[in-house]
Amino acid sequence: MLDSLRVIAEGKTKRIYEDPGNQNLVIIESKDDITAGDGARHDVIEGKGALATATTCNVFKFLKDCGAPLAYHSRIDATRFKSAKCAMIPLEVVARRVATGSYCKRNPCVSKGMLLPKLVIEFFLKTSKNQWRGTDIPCDDPFMQPYGDSKRVFNLFVPSEPIASQVQFGSVTAKELFKEMNKECEAPEGILEEIKYITRIVFYLLEKAFQLRDFVLHDLKLEFGIDSEGRLLLADVVDNDSWRLTRNGTEYSKQAYRDGEQLNVVKRLYEVVTEHTGKFEIPYQQLIFWTGSSSDDITPFKDAFIKYLPEPRQDVAICRSIATREIICSVHKAVQKAIPDVQQAVHDIPDTVIIAYIGRSNGAGPVLSAHVSVPVISVPATWKEHWGDVDSSLRMPSDVPTSTILEPSNAVLHALEILALRNPYVYAHLRSRLEERLVNQIVLPE
Repeated sequence: MLDSLRVIAEGKTKRIYEDPGNQNLVIIESKDDITAGDGARHDVIEGKGALATATTCNVFKFLKDCGAPLAYHSRIDATRFKSAKCAMIPLEVVARRVATGSYCKRNPCVSKGMLLPKLVIEFFLKTSKNQWRGTDIPCDDPFMQPYGDSKRVFNLFVPSEPIASQVQFGSVTAKELFKEMNKECEAPEGILEEIKYITRIVFYLLEKAFQLRDFVLHDLKLEFGIDSEGRLLLADVVDNDSWRLTRNGTEYSKQAYRDGEQLNVVKRLYEVVTEHTGKFEIPYQQLIFWTGSSSDDITPFKDAFIKYLPEPRQDVAICRSIATREIICSVHKAVQKAIPDVQQAVHDIPDTVIIAYIGRSNGAGPVLSAHVSVPVISVPATWKEHWGDVDSSLRMPSDVPTSTILEPSNAVLHALEILALRNPYVYAHLRSRLEERLVNQIVLPE
């Protein structure tokens, strides 16, 4: 059947065909080829195409469940899947959590392996045959550095040499990127910032998903396109050639092949990654707001929840996976009802955090904590007027591990941080917000 389909494009590791049934879709087929050094090393690993397709589909299905904007449509068979037909933006977008590879060559003042707490996003111009728009350039896929404070003009540099010792050999604008896509219009305002935003969220989602499988995601390479409806979508593939990935210090990504590992070992590493990406998921969790009476206003808690997990935007939607529930029951006056209620609620959704917000004596939090095996956060409602109310949540007997937080927003944030330990979606939003205030400190090589 594939012989009868028209090939739109072919690269070293995949082919793209027209979809005869839908002009707005394409068929992407992964090949068994593996290359390194810009094609200097080239081998064929039987079954690699199937592993690449399985990994890509696993990742895209996971990201789709999280609401990320994807070109991915559906899997066809072992080596092929359908995707929205996109005008590809000639960019490679790289997100880096660890300083390695060409990043260290461009920045020799940075120690290899240094953690980058604030995710670094880099753009590389996709080129071939050392040309860009008919002009010879020193290398393919040059590094794009923003010109001053501009977000639409980039100077071009050789990516494997220190930036400080180079003079840019050219520049490119956002408008030129779109002209290369045969788009006559201007680049949509803010599209490059949107690409950065999506890249960050996707990285955070995969970072936590891999952490839960005992892997460390060092970096990630993505490509984007514009579909027939003008939507910006994460496109192409995301497979074991798209990242650096380690487990207990062992390379599990294409880097193992670059480092000269035997082909049978490389295939086994790819098989392990495919297996684990197939287990990516978003857990179902619960946040309970427990109050003693209807006069205990939890509006500040609800506002904080929306603040940290805002309603999804239409273009970049991240779904919610946390059920919120309000239980009104005075533990002091109706303990015989409160204890079965909280135990049933935790039984129904075991992955739960409880915030107990009670006026006057807040003994409810400690009592609830003593009867369930989930975190309970006590928030004394009237502590500003009656500081003594805090004591009822602080001096606890043994085996009553309730925590006490005074500000509602901090209580919600703490609850979400607990849930984020197992939830890539929650982690992605909290991490995105946290990194707005983080900086990467330079650690000089020894």
